Amino acid sequence: MPDRNRVVVIDDKTEDGESIIRRLWDLQVPTFFFHFDPVNLVEFDTNRSFTGIRFIFQDIALVSQDLPGHDDYSAAAEAINKILSEDNGPWLLIAWSTWGDDPDNGDKYAKDLFDLLSDRLPIGKRPYDYVVIDKTPYTNGMHGTVKGEGDLSNEQKISLTDIVREKLNGADNLSLLTEWENDVKDSVSSVINNIWCSFDDKNNKNSQLGGFIKALVEAEVGGNLTEGSEISHGLYRILSQLLYDKTNRKKSGNILLGELGDFVVSPAPINSMLHYDSLDINNKQPGCIYKWPESIEFDFGNIQVAPSNLKDFIIESFVPKENRTNADSDPKFMNNLSLVVMDVTAPCDHANDKAIWRRFITGIMVNDSGLDYFYLGKRKAGKSRRMAGDYLKGTPVFEIDGEDTIFIFNSILTASISRNNKYSKRLSESDDVSCNFESLQSVGRLRDQILNEIVHWYGNMATRPGIVSLR
Repeated sequence: MPDRNRVVVIDDKTEDGESIIRRLWDLQVPTFFFHFDPVNLVEFDTNRSFTGIRFIFQDIALVSQDLPGHDDYSAAAEAINKILSEDNGPWLLIAWSTWGDDPDNGDKYAKDLFDLLSDRLPIGKRPYDYVVIDKTPYTNGMHGTVKGEGDLSNEQKISLTDIVREKLNGADNLSLLTEWENDVKDSVSSVINNIWCSFDDKNNKNSQLGGFIKALVEAEVGGNLTEGSEISHGLYRILSQLLYDKTNRKKSGNILLGELGDFVVSPAPINSMLHYDSLDINNKQPGCIYKWPESIEFDFGNIQVAPSNLKDFIIESFVPKENRTNADSDPKFMNNLSLVVMDVTAPCDHANDKAIWRRFITGIMVNDSGLDYFYLGKRKAGKSRRMAGDYLKGTPVFEIDGEDTIFIFNSILTASISRNNKYSKRLSESDDVSCNFESLQSVGRLRDQILNEIVHWYGNMATRPGIVSLR
């Protein structure tokens, strides 16, 4: 039961929508009713669109006076597109209509509505399935308005409540999803409650709460904070860790896997969701990946790469010896890759604004079609392959700009960039500084979990003693 997940009811008749809303209230389910009307549609504030909607009770005949058709389905699509955020995710269409279970056509109109919504709405707003609730037993005549609350008998109210409960609980894996979401919301509330209940003084709670949050953030990122300090990075880190700890200890047995479907062909979209952020990165922070600067005057220490030697540099730095001849003779070798750098500065230095020198590790961004040159042996299903050496580290495959892509980093190729211009190389005393940290163009960011894995690997490579022995 989605007792803490929001539900939307869309109907052009207030009485029809109210009847469902009251049954949902009886079941203690929070609900939003959208009265379908051209004026309401225009005035709906899309900045406050909903996320986390898992059930929509949708009237089929929104605009037609007789048989529902394309205009009704298009109107429903327009309303849902406005109400839901791009990040909403899967939801169940519950066709609440006198046309949902037609004597002559069965659920044809409900299916037609579902098909149009599936085709027309963005992927994050599409229904994943549909069910039907027939309005007819609760109306004043065939295809009439639903009876008012005072005109419905107790038996009808109980009957409709039972049907609504059945539809909400019968969604199998959607019920699993809502249970998971509820647990996460409970955990968030529990973490916040534990913070709040740590106060003894009943006076000046606002100041006390601010002081406690300040102490939390300082414990995470260090430094001294004052009123007006920007604390989102540290606050989210510490609260997300507390949340993880809370959710990781949830009592087992209340979420059971339902009907199994086929996994996606490529793991890239899932890996991207878990480990990669392709959004615009304004805050240059550890884990950010940047394009190698095109200017040959950009100062990356001893690493000087120009268009004339870029291919040779990549082959010698990343390609196993066995594959170098073929890679060098392939005119399309460079079509599938680009040179990048990733910020591996210590997070505490970044958070405390101590990172005058930012440390970078060099890598390449490779499309799946060009990967074979960087591995030993041929691809085999379910088999992992080795790179040229342990000094190379590859990421899982991500979906970037519609292509399966990985990053490969070389622990030997490190560089530092100073944010202080006086430490950057100049071609002459009169020249502008050739190295500008702020000019680096962002590609994306590796999230903390995989960033920590790469930093751990890099640390091992940088500190390994190495053993030379006779065999």
